[in-house]
Amino acid sequence: MESKNRRYAIIGISSVLLVAMVLVVTLGFIGNNQKKFDKHITLSRKTLLDICHAVDFRDACISNLPFKILRNNHDPKELLHKGFEVAMTHLRTASQRTLSLGLIHREPRTQGALTSCRELTEMAISDLQRSVDKFINHEIGSLARILNDLLIWVSGAMTYQETCLDGFVNTNTLVGQHMRLALRTGMELTTNVLGMMTQVATKFEASIQVTTTLHNRRLKSTARFPEWVESDKRRLLEDNQGNVKADLVVAQDGSGKYRTINDALWDIPKHSDNTFVLYVKEGVYKEKVQFNSSMRHVMLIGDGPRKTRITGSLNFVDGTPTYQSATVAIAGDYFIAKDIGFENTAGPEKHQAVALRVAADKSVFYNCQMDGYQDTLYTHTYRQFYRDCVVSGTVDFVFGDAAAIFQNCTFLVRKPMDNQQCIVTAQGRKNERQPTGIVFQNCTITDEASLHPVKNNFAVYLGRPWKEYSRTVIMESYLDDLIRPEGFLPWMGTIGLNTLFYTEFNNRGPGSSKDKRVNWPGIKELSPDRIQYFTANKFIQADGWVPSSKVPYSSGLMFQSPQQGALGPVPDQDFADSAYKNIRDSYSSHANFTPTPSPTPSANTSPPAPVSDNQGSSTSPADNSASRTTQTAPSNEIGQNSASPASTTVPSAETGSNPASPDAPTVPSTQTGSNFGSRDAPPDSSSTVTGSNFASRDAPRDSSSEVGSNFASRDAPRDSSSEVGSNFASHDAPRDSSSEVGSNFASRDAPRDSSSGVGSNFASRDPPSNPSPKLNPDFPFSTIIKFP
Repeated sequence: MESKNRRYAIIGISSVLLVAMVLVVTLGFIGNNQKKFDKHITLSRKTLLDICHAVDFRDACISNLPFKILRNNHDPKELLHKGFEVAMTHLRTASQRTLSLGLIHREPRTQGALTSCRELTEMAISDLQRSVDKFINHEIGSLARILNDLLIWVSGAMTYQETCLDGFVNTNTLVGQHMRLALRTGMELTTNVLGMMTQVATKFEASIQVTTTLHNRRLKSTARFPEWVESDKRRLLEDNQGNVKADLVVAQDGSGKYRTINDALWDIPKHSDNTFVLYVKEGVYKEKVQFNSSMRHVMLIGDGPRKTRITGSLNFVDGTPTYQSATVAIAGDYFIAKDIGFENTAGPEKHQAVALRVAADKSVFYNCQMDGYQDTLYTHTYRQFYRDCVVSGTVDFVFGDAAAIFQNCTFLVRKPMDNQQCIVTAQGRKNERQPTGIVFQNCTITDEASLHPVKNNFAVYLGRPWKEYSRTVIMESYLDDLIRPEGFLPWMGTIGLNTLFYTEFNNRGPGSSKDKRVNWPGIKELSPDRIQYFTANKFIQADGWVPSSKVPYSSGLMFQSPQQGALGPVPDQDFADSAYKNIRDSYSSHANFTPTPSPTPSANTSPPAPVSDNQGSSTSPADNSASRTTQTAPSNEIGQNSASPASTTVPSAETGSNPASPDAPTVPSTQTGSNFGSRDAPPDSSSTVTGSNFASRDAPRDSSSEVGSNFASRDAPRDSSSEVGSNFASHDAPRDSSSEVGSNFASRDAPRDSSSGVGSNFASRDPPSNPSPKLNPDFPFSTIIKFP
């Protein structure tokens, strides 16, 4: 017992992070804003006791203080390093605990949960390790530069531990209790550390706003690329010609080095600081692909989101935990994906089935498509940016605890099972200090053709709170008439309704009225000034890394804001979201980037032939050729399809034509019962649910159903005859601030070709027909970078 108590006491040293940082702040800002700080600060017992009163788990903080070490007046950095080492040792012990429990409990779902938990605890250890390394390797005076990284990484460590425990819902209860006990101290101390750093970030706000050194350092370069993108890779993103060779080519017809993506993964350098371009030629790749954390700086490029597709069908009903069901999982930082599709074909009857899981910091997805039903896109952790993407699904089809920004994306609600309701988002923020949330900006939420004829039979909601401090922001977006007037749905009872943070700002469309929205305490009305904190630069510090990718990007608001009086902002004392109030924007955006001129549209506008496993579309402008010849020699030319075209170009981004406006049928009036709370497919109001496991998101309703044969018909390609050329500008925020958003704005919904199995009606109903708001005359349109 004495040894155990001593171990927990040493673990408590990790709370020294607050002491080190707060003392830095105190000396730095009270001492006449001195620019040089004492590197040899010593700590006292009283200081630590005072600090413990400001964290979530005060008793754990106070009972685990390392007083014996403190009597020696150690350097805070030394104590921090020792404390984190022991904390990580504790997590490693918890990881080993999964092995011993796995030898005793052999039930498949329990085994799956233990396997996931072991991986997740290792990822949490990695986040704590790189946080303390970065802190120790920086001078105290440069702390402001790394605070955002530290906050997002420690938040990631918290999320991984929470995800571990989520996996034991609907498994052996005893095993779940053992793991919760094993992780308890580590989770409490990680939460305390996040609270400490949040306080420090708040203390630094005043200094950050007047400090221009970091701002100038970030934005002075005209190259617009980070150091890790080499010059030839920059040309790959800039040039309109596909004359830059990829590092590795995958092609099913043998024209690349490998025929499968998994075979190619072995050639990706590990822990590299250089960009590695993996080009996957047109085809449907039936694989489970994992880019692990050692695969940093990977650029994944396809021939188009409907041409190059990675597909799988793992799902919860058939025995795969939600976390492991992802067709593609990405964990390597600085990941960029362009012109590629990710899919899980399990169908609505199989419940949780992830198409794409992302746990990569500073990741970018451009012109990608994620298709599935329940849990399509798992935005798991860290900072993520999505532009011009399409995400389809039924239940919670965008979920997770990342800080994720979606700009100009389309969210297609698909037809669910007969007893289900549809929810677009399920954000999973566990603690109010986590700098995470889901943000939709200038997006479209509408119904897919499969749902359109029967949409009056199903209730559709914007989101529900998966965790207590769930945070979702929907701004400047088009909401179609399928959205219920209430807007949001409870998880279970009143869980999270007082602590969540949901807001809608300056939206449009028949589903955007807030007159009948739910009036939970967590629903906020924000002024234009406050909503700025959820724009890309301020929420995920995007000016420092997104423009580098040459992806079209809007740093701030896109449209002119309504008058503040019309918003009715809540009083400051009611604005209880501490992480939101903590302004962590280290460098305000004033960057100017010149748009690339639009290429001349191709004269070839004939519809594409359906995609097959062996041959791609022969009439796409991306191919620049109507006839093909078989290529036998491997080629690394980007844009060269598996049946090699005569000339090589960069793969096209498949945007849609200008479809007509949708009808506006009445939204169903069905209500959800008070017992509804599962992250699983929600039943309609006629359904009854019993049992303590209902709150779980993993509880399947019906495991006997099979996926219908019609599902495959949705794979028909979109109309690929439109290039990312002159039409591309019409679906972005318009360039010319003097003009209003015209009817062409709706063309961003990328309709499928009428030959698609999804139905010919799809092309005629995507775009909003309502007049869009006037553009903000102060909006810097030059920051929208035209992707060639």
